[in-house]
Amino acid sequence: GRHDEARAAYAGALGVVERHMDLNPDDPRAATIRAVSLCRLGERDEGLRWAREVLAIDPRDAGVRYNVACIHAIEGAKDEAIALLTEAIRAGFGNREWFARDPDLASLHGDPRFEALLGGM
Repeated sequence: GRHDEARAAYAGALGVVERHMDLNPDDPRAATIRAVSLCRLGERDEGLRWAREVLAIDPRDAGVRYNVACIHAIEGAKDEAIALLTEAIRAGFGNREWFARDPDLASLHGDPRFEALLGGM
């Protein structure tokens, strides 16, 4: 409920992560923070573009796929989120409780595809 403070925090994080990425352009964690910050600041298209960049930086990492799935879920891109969660599971990210309780995935609760993923874990 503290939207102005949250916006200021995301703006601050974006500034820090952009400077960090100038020095470390292949840091997938930093690119993820950049994508999330952009989305939360209302720059959805640019944030989702950075989410694709994260996947290009480290295409095989299960955690990267999971984090990018969360971005898509928050932004309402359910098909992309489900596909990325499926890939994350295949790559070894298989903590069922984490999937079930992560608030970033709340928009997927009740979706039969998401429920099937949980049931298969």
